[in-house]
Amino acid sequence: MANYQAELRFPLAWGLGGVLFTDAGQVWNAPSDIGRQLLFSAGPGLRYDTPVGPIRLDVGWKLNREQAPLSSDHTLKDVSAYEIHFAIGNAF
Repeated sequence: MANYQAELRFPLAWGLGGVLFTDAGQVWNAPSDIGRQLLFSAGPGLRYDTPVGPIRLDVGWKLNREQAPLSSDHTLKDVSAYEIHFAIGNAF
């Protein structure tokens, strides 16, 4: 597995923070598969600090989803153009 992330964080109002992010990653089944192209995403997000860590809401657009590996019973139409991610705590 490879996972790369970068965030630009900035304050907003009322305890909210904003982010712009990009990430890349890939998962391989065997060492011989390493080198397959990374998949990229980017987008905006919101953060709200709490005592247990930030509450995070991100929307990421898949930048090269046409290169995502598909199984024989899936087509590119089955791969969404974006994902919404909600979490509590820091990503890294």
